[in-house]
Amino acid sequence: MAVVGVAPYSSGGNSAVASIYNYGGTWSFVRMGTTGQALYTTGSSDHDVRIEWVSGGRAKYGITRLFSWFDVSPYAGNITSLTLTVKSSGVRGGIVARVIQGTAFLVNTSATSALQDYNNFIITDYSSTFTWLASTFTVTLNSTSTSAANSAGKLGICIMANDDYTDNSPGGTSSDDYGDLNKSTPSTSLTLNVTYSTGFSHIVNGVTAVNIDKINGVTRTDIDSINGVS
Repeated sequence: MAVVGVAPYSSGGNSAVASIYNYGGTWSFVRMGTTGQALYTTGSSDHDVRIEWVSGGRAKYGITRLFSWFDVSPYAGNITSLTLTVKSSGVRGGIVARVIQGTAFLVNTSATSALQDYNNFIITDYSSTFTWLASTFTVTLNSTSTSAANSAGKLGICIMANDDYTDNSPGGTSSDDYGDLNKSTPSTSLTLNVTYSTGFSHIVNGVTAVNIDKINGVTRTDIDSINGVS
């Protein structure tokens, strides 16, 4: 096995990392909105995963969702597990979040996001819930994400607050719970750690492993050992 850290897809000097904020007078309007009202691609204090509630006569709800995608095509078909390292720059309120399937950035083909990406996700879980931490932390992704990455050669993600995911409207005293992603250098703000099988890596009959496709009809990456040698 080998492990490689993959940065968010980039093109034209842009990295596919964006947080999109929506707000309004009712929870339903904000949560079910088809477009956001602010988009952040750089910076370190944009409250990238957020649940906001302002009580009183000027009631306001706010939600921010974080999107990215990763090109894992060199490892597709051989990926065995995935984790996501999040370069946090702060947290407030102990916000709980989760990773689901994201379809922003023109369905994971571009490094450019838009306000309309606010609801570009599919409720397919890529992780269990986790608490956003004040400094860099790592989230374990599930087998569903691994299968998606192996199949498509890419992985699009949306990180959203669990209250957003479960449709749990805030209330009572005003609150503003969020996790900040350090997007000062967007290319290093998120890292997808890919564990993949390299298969048998030794010389066979004078031929180096990288030049071998199959051995006795078996694909090299599916071979763990030959004659006890791994």
